[in-house]
Order: sequence, then structure tokens, then C-alpha cells
Amino acid sequence: VETALQFLPGLSVEELALPLARHYFSSGEFGQALPFYQRALAVAPDSVADVLMEVATAYEEAGDCMRALTLFERYRELVRPWGRSEVDWHIGTCSFALGRQSRVDGEGEEALQLVNRTIEVGEPRNILPQVWFERGGILSEMGECDGAVEAYRMVRALDPASTGALVRRAEERIDELRFG
Repeated sequence: VETALQFLPGLSVEELALPLARHYFSSGEFGQALPFYQRALAVAPDSVADVLMEVATAYEEAGDCMRALTLFERYRELVRPWGRSEVDWHIGTCSFALGRQSRVDGEGEEALQLVNRTIEVGEPRNILPQVWFERGGILSEMGECDGAVEAYRMVRALDPASTGALVRRAEERIDELRFG
């Protein structure tokens, strides 16, 4: 098909776009898969929900969390609440990664919104203490000490044993905010 497209650029392969996209996706060639996914979305709007998650995952795997997040959010709107756990995991992962980058870039408000989105979807659960710790840092940098203290307390609340290194760091930050 690729050879035919090179020789006959106007050749219509719309019906093959989705199988080709899935082939490249399963081969780990996410950059190759994306144009075919885009074609598939354009010609088969009735299967948007089926394809949207795959396209978003391809963008995420290709390292473009910003585009992936937009598509994951669109997909989330199309599925029932009980079918959202997988997409919520991806939304949380991308939101947290983008939030951390926004914080590094000095975009506190944007970082806070992204980190809050991870907290809203509640996924991935294994990183929620880190997410709350990051939220505490962002709020602290914004001068919102009370909110920062509450965020750091959530780190401790999410670790039932309260023995982890992150919990100790959160407690140190609480002490710094309250007494220093």
C-alpha cells in the first residue's frame, strides 16, 4: 500500500487507513501510525470512540502528551462513567507530566490546573502521593501556604503506614511552612 501511494499519490486507501494505523501501532511505530489514524478518524466518524483512544495513546507513546491529553478528554466524554478507568489513567499520567513541566517553565497556574486534573480523575493511584506533593510545591510557590499545608497532609493521608521518604519530605515542608 505504501508503495502504491508513492507511485499514485491520489490513490484512495481510506478503508485501509485504520488497519494500517493499527499495524504500525502494534509494531511500535507510533509516528507512522498517526497519519493513518487521522485519515481513519476523518472517514469513519461513526467509529470515533473506538479509534480516538488508539490515536491518543499513539500520541502519548510518541511523546506528545499535550495532543494526547486533548484526545483522551474527548474520548472520556464519549464513554460511560464505569468505562473510564483506562482513559482516566492516561489523563492522570499526561496531566501530571505536563503539570510538572509547566511548573519547571514557571507557569504556576497552568501547572496547578494540570495537577488538579490528575487529582480529579484519581488515576494513576500509585502516583497520587507524588501528585499531592507536587500540588503542595506549586501552592507554596504561589504563596498559598494553607493550601500547600493541606496538600502535604494529603501525602501523609495517602500513605497509611506514613513511613515513606515522600511522607517525611512532606512533613518537613509542613514544618517549614508553619514555623520557617
